[in-house]
Amino acid sequence: MSRFFLHILKDEKVVNTFISMMEECFPNENHYLIIAKDGQPKRVSISDNVISFDEGSKKLKSFLSNLSTYKHVCLHSMWGRKFYLYINHPSISWVIWGGDLYGTLQTKGYELYYNKERQYKVRAGKLPISIFTLITNIRESVWAGRVEKVINRLSYVITDNGCDYDVFSQYYGDKKIKFYGTINYYPIENLIDPSKQNEECTGNAIWVGNSADANGNHVWIFEQLKDYSDSIRVMSPISYGDAKFVKYIDAEGKRLLGGKFVPLKDFLPVNEYYAKFLKANAFIFGHFRQCAVGNILMALYFGGKVFLSNRNPLLKMYKESGFHIYSIEDDLTEDFAIKPLDKETRKENRALVSAIASHESSISQLKNVYGHIMADLK
Repeated sequence: MSRFFLHILKDEKVVNTFISMMEECFPNENHYLIIAKDGQPKRVSISDNVISFDEGSKKLKSFLSNLSTYKHVCLHSMWGRKFYLYINHPSISWVIWGGDLYGTLQTKGYELYYNKERQYKVRAGKLPISIFTLITNIRESVWAGRVEKVINRLSYVITDNGCDYDVFSQYYGDKKIKFYGTINYYPIENLIDPSKQNEECTGNAIWVGNSADANGNHVWIFEQLKDYSDSIRVMSPISYGDAKFVKYIDAEGKRLLGGKFVPLKDFLPVNEYYAKFLKANAFIFGHFRQCAVGNILMALYFGGKVFLSNRNPLLKMYKESGFHIYSIEDDLTEDFAIKPLDKETRKENRALVSAIASHESSISQLKNVYGHIMADLK
């Protein structure tokens, strides 16, 4: 049976929620193609309107070669993989997830790292840094070239936040691609355990980053915290990400922060994770791009004091939206970091999170964006 939309997604934990919301908005109008190893998703549930292929399979190539039964194809993230080039359709949209845009923009001069040479050295391991850099530059160039070829076929671009469209326009504004707004994959009701939705941050610890990834620029933050009082604890979740960076962040945290450093290297049960999260007052995310949005919204919801880099377009977006949020470069001091937000400021931040990320708001966003696309094509 033909459907209006074909959504192409990776096997990610947010996808089940997205599918549920799309079916609520546009029942029986969607098919979902999940790209998963061996065509066996581990996170997404297979159902009558969900199919899956391995990205290198001939079955995927064959399926993508004829999409005429769909009126619109929606790419949810786009990582420069070869299979995207097989997609040939007159109406295609790209939902930018973050890394899929900013990773390719490195070839156009967008800088993601406070110290690129150091990041490359860690990732290179035993490989000579010059060889690793050459290989990385070639790979990024190939990926960026593939993405640009697909961008030339796009009719629409969609984001899961407002700032990415501004960045996209800066680099691809000449493409005249339509933009109808943002969508949200993970409502705050799904992000925060129901039993914790009335909780607030009560401690004075400092939380740094969201994973062991080079984009987090952890060491840049640790260097700014190294002279803080010994009584302060700096917690950093590094239970997933690049294994080399887990080891690197752990070693650098201990070297720079000593006993203040508390690496969270193991996956924690939900209640233990929340207990640690709520012991923090300051939440510092050192990314130079949009990233860690779920963690940022959680911290704002719980009354934490969030710090982002001036180079992160999220900071400007959240400030313009009315959030009380702060700059790493301009506002981060020990006294200010551990001083709790007042009750009214916490209340305002929580209300804003609920306004932009609630289930009701998420449904409204989906109806707006995909409703406009349907109207264009009918």
